[in-house]
Amino acid sequence: GRGRGRGRGRGGRYREPEVPMNENIRAAELRVAGEDKEPLGVFPRDEALALARGKGLDLVLIVPDAEPPVARIMNYGKFKYEKEKRDKAAKKLAKAMSIELKELKMRYNIDIHDYNVRIKQAKQFLEAGDKVKLTTQFRGREMSFQSLGREMHFKFMEEIGDMAVVEQEARMEGNRMVSFLNPAVRKSDVVRAREERVAKEKRDKKTQRSQRQDGEEDEEDEAEDEAEDEEITTKAANVEDVTA
Repeated sequence: GRGRGRGRGRGGRYREPEVPMNENIRAAELRVAGEDKEPLGVFPRDEALALARGKGLDLVLIVPDAEPPVARIMNYGKFKYEKEKRDKAAKKLAKAMSIELKELKMRYNIDIHDYNVRIKQAKQFLEAGDKVKLTTQFRGREMSFQSLGREMHFKFMEEIGDMAVVEQEARMEGNRMVSFLNPAVRKSDVVRAREERVAKEKRDKKTQRSQRQDGEEDEEDEAEDEAEDEEITTKAANVEDVTA
């Protein structure tokens, strides 16, 4: 009927903020913490809100079940952005930490170039801390060449060497010979080492930029000193000309 949708307005239904803040805080009295989480004391809600507004910040309820409830003065937009950034980084790290199963397929008569490509890929996957499923396929009459396929299959695993720990030795599954190889390194160690390397590269770049800026400032100072010296010398020469 006509009553449906009342109060929505053009922008749709009103949404409460994700976190009770500012005028949406209903508690009459609050224990307030500052931007750096330092305790400021207990205030009536309106006084606490005025304190936050005076600093151009928000009053955000963080412990609603405390007695009295605890609120913190902060830049909520900045806080939310940084939290989303941290959550995104944590999600990315969790994904990086997860071990993936990478399958590599071959035929018993695979070309030597393609064979070497598979070897390279297997080493890359294992170095990254992922598992490898090695599959040698036989089609139709190729089943009569299982001995050649097995020989190549085992040669492949020998070339991988100490980079892998064999989880499942080669065995036939229908028309395929399958092995599972576990990485000799832990994925968490690989990811941690990569994170540390990236962090170090960022620090080094920041240091280099800072050094370049300092060097440019030193050059500017030297140029200014030279200009001042030249000006002083010119003035002294002019004085000598006048007095001569």
